[in-house]
Amino acid sequence: YRRSVIIFWNTSADGIIDYLRKHKVNLSSSSEATIKELCSEESTSGITFSVDTNPDVVISLKHKPTAESTGTVGCLMHELLHALDAICHQIDPEDMMFDKKGASEARAYLFEYMVSEALHAIKITK
Repeated sequence: YRRSVIIFWNTSADGIIDYLRKHKVNLSSSSEATIKELCSEESTSGITFSVDTNPDVVISLKHKPTAESTGTVGCLMHELLHALDAICHQIDPEDMMFDKKGASEARAYLFEYMVSEALHAIKITK
């Protein structure tokens, strides 16, 4: 399963829409309106969403996560957990990648990978 998690910070809704279009994501007018609505939320530090039938997951953060600010890193982890849920739902809508006994080892490994890759990409870790 190929899935990307695309992380933005300090990016307007129009900037996100432009990026998605540039990378060949077909956006309906209702998807554009939803992105604009989600990004206009003043009370939230981050949002996570998928667009139409595109398998990728988008995270938009108000501030870039930094090693000096545990709040921004915490927000990233929070949004990555939502991204994990979205990916698991796409792959396994019935069980969300929990096994028959309710264990979530596959989810844990995927989350560990997502966190590691995100922190590396943002240059918080090497």
